[in-house]
Amino acid sequence: MGLFRKLSKPFILLFVVTWDFGLFLLNVILPARKAGHVVPAGAPGHALNWPAYEPPTPTDSRSSCKGLAAFLRETRSLTPLMIQGPMLNALANHNILPHSGRGISFRTLNTTVRQCFNFAPSFCFFVPHFAADFLERSYWRDSFDLEELSKHNAIEHDASLTRRDAALEPNQSKPDIQLVEQLLASATGGTPEARLLTKKDLSAMLSRRRVESRRENEAYSEDRFHNGFGSAK
Repeated sequence: MGLFRKLSKPFILLFVVTWDFGLFLLNVILPARKAGHVVPAGAPGHALNWPAYEPPTPTDSRSSCKGLAAFLRETRSLTPLMIQGPMLNALANHNILPHSGRGISFRTLNTTVRQCFNFAPSFCFFVPHFAADFLERSYWRDSFDLEELSKHNAIEHDASLTRRDAALEPNQSKPDIQLVEQLLASATGGTPEARLLTKKDLSAMLSRRRVESRRENEAYSEDRFHNGFGSAK
């Protein structure tokens, strides 16, 4: 199975890239969906109806990228600043994925993310398939716990905007409060009453974090993939 997985990777990547480009062309040609018709009826988020937030318990599994929105809610420091936290923990916190964060099938993750966030089906297939690969499991048959996505230099990487590097803080399930506050304070968009983080703000903060991480972490690593991955987020 391991050999088959390695040999099939280039073909799967080519398939996903071709599929994604085809979707891009269709998006150029076809009209946009009307407001209220993006999320399927009956799916979480349809007509802006979301299940209630329920904070995780100490035994629940969560990934390294804890949603900032959930963090702000828990600490009662909600601000007008608009920011989208990483989605998987948010889906579990709202019971859209299992609240325990455990035993989630890769195929279920594909469907749930596609319905809730209207991401391209090519992306929704590729990311769970990538996770299955680095966990050495089958995308088609196996499952995972959210905390397993914190495997260092798989999806989790050094120079995060909201967490100290894994070499400095092994528990990657919670954000670093100081880094979160620095990120929020860096917002320059919007108005003084309702600040917005801009692309320029995020880019500047990411550059700052990379410099800090290189200085603080002797084991700092960042290959081309994670450089691009971190910038794309």
